[in-house]
Amino acid sequence: MPKALPPEIDVISTPQGERYEMPGRQVGCVRIAAIPLIMIGVIFGFAGLYTSLVEGGLWGLVTQSTTAKPLDLFNAVFGLPFFLIGLGMLYLGVMLIGGRSVIEIRDDGLIATQRSGLARWRRKIPLEKIRKFQVKSSNVDEATVAIGAALSALNVVTTGDKLYNLAWGYPKPMLRAVADRLAKRCEATNGTRLIDGGDTGIQVEERTLGQDRREEQASGDGGYTPEVVPLVPPKPVSSGVILETNGDDLTLTVPPVGIRKGGKGGLGFSIVWNGLMAVFTGFWLFSGKQNVSDMLIFGVIFSVFWAVGIGVLVATINAGRRRAILDVVGDTLLITRQNIFKTRQQEVHRDNIKSIRRDKSGVEINDVPVLNLQVRLHEGKKISMFSQLSNDELTWIAAVLREALRVGSS
Repeated sequence: MPKALPPEIDVISTPQGERYEMPGRQVGCVRIAAIPLIMIGVIFGFAGLYTSLVEGGLWGLVTQSTTAKPLDLFNAVFGLPFFLIGLGMLYLGVMLIGGRSVIEIRDDGLIATQRSGLARWRRKIPLEKIRKFQVKSSNVDEATVAIGAALSALNVVTTGDKLYNLAWGYPKPMLRAVADRLAKRCEATNGTRLIDGGDTGIQVEERTLGQDRREEQASGDGGYTPEVVPLVPPKPVSSGVILETNGDDLTLTVPPVGIRKGGKGGLGFSIVWNGLMAVFTGFWLFSGKQNVSDMLIFGVIFSVFWAVGIGVLVATINAGRRRAILDVVGDTLLITRQNIFKTRQQEVHRDNIKSIRRDKSGVEINDVPVLNLQVRLHEGKKISMFSQLSNDELTWIAAVLREALRVGSS
């Protein structure tokens, strides 16, 4: 029998199954983020609606008004993306303020509804397509982030590795209890066990400052070890990292890898994005006489989109020009990092180093995790660097530092 759900969840029996009505999202002070989301959503929604209906002439076409502007297909189509972006931001803002999740499991499918007042989003998933349930959460100290509970989300993974969200903004124990209940009922209805690594139908992931730690329900505790390398592997042949030794001391110099490699695809994205923005901006500026209200509205909108493109380009250039020097002097690790903006130095004593290893950075490109070097401390935040290097280089550097400082990898 599935375990009883927390008392905060209302369990309602239906003719075809059960419905779980979650309480209001427990996101604490994160709700304040709803204010800018709603404001930006209103601006984008109004700008897009005004452009499509008024400037595009759709309102005049519908009302057959002789004083309205004539049909302009460019403006009519151009305003739609901004209107949709505005609706999306409004939806997120409203859900943050007072939203809740409702999950219903029936004999023919799983229905997830996100609702806040009259705003609702409903999704139905056939039971036969469900492969596993997934709980993702942050295990950052609750006192540090000053919210009532760590942010968590309950997802379902279907055939073809498609992932759909069922609930978000709740404590991990609450969502894990729901996942257990759903998995048991789903298995009972389908007559087959869900699959997750061949063992269980529930997967729990915790993210801490970019790290992914997995724990399987069957074992009851974390069993995910990203890397265990007891010996120092040879230096990769193609690596440009320079290793210099002086007795027990050593220096690792990591030169810039170049914009193309260090940007991890950001260069191509920024070129395409900024190119399209240049075309749209030029077309709009020279398409006809603009009045003051048009200049104000579109000036704000284009500024936001230009800021995104220029920001990605600058970040890409910065990633490609980064260099670092790691010095091991006695029992101390000295880290010097330079980029196009500043030079930063950090000193860490061996007694405060818990582990040095290659691990996930928390960023994915085309669903492939980007790895980096992580120095985990007993006190203080972990130190992450070198996401621009190859996996073999990260493994080698981590092993060299572990041996020099005589620390572990976990």
